[in-house]
Amino acid sequence: MPSNKKPAGIDKSFRKAPEEVVFYLVAVGASAGGLEALKEFLLHYPSDLTNTSIIIAQHLDPSLKSMMAHLLSSETTMQVIEAVDGAALQPNVVYIAPPNADITVVKNKIQLANHLMKRVPNLLLIFYLLRLLLPLKIGQ
Repeated sequence: MPSNKKPAGIDKSFRKAPEEVVFYLVAVGASAGGLEALKEFLLHYPSDLTNTSIIIAQHLDPSLKSMMAHLLSSETTMQVIEAVDGAALQPNVVYIAPPNADITVVKNKIQLANHLMKRVPNLLLIFYLLRLLLPLKIGQ
C-alpha cells in the first residue's frame, strides 16, 4: 500500500516562483581607518557573483559628508551608492551606510535610523540586525 507521507529531508518551501530573483547579501563593517581594506575587498570581489548585494558600514564622523561611494566606485564594476531609507535591495549593488545612520534591512528594504549611540560604530549593529536575511527574494 503506497504511503502518503512526504519523504524526509525534502523541503519544497525553498523552491522559488519564476518571477522571483534570489540573491545574497554581504555585510562588511570597518573602522574609520578601513578605507584601504574596503578598496582591496572590492577590487578582489569576484565579478561573476552578480547575485549578491553588499552593504558597507564604516565608523565615520557623523558630522562630515561621506565620500565613500565615490572613493570605492573605482574599485569595482558594481554600482556603488549611498544607502537611502526605504530603497529596495537590488543585486549587484554596493550600498554604503551614511555616517550618521544605523542601517538595517527589513523585508528586502533598507531602513536607516538616526545613529542612537554617538560613540558606538553603526557596524556593531549591522550583523545583529541582518539576521534571517539569506536568501533574499525579490518579487514577492
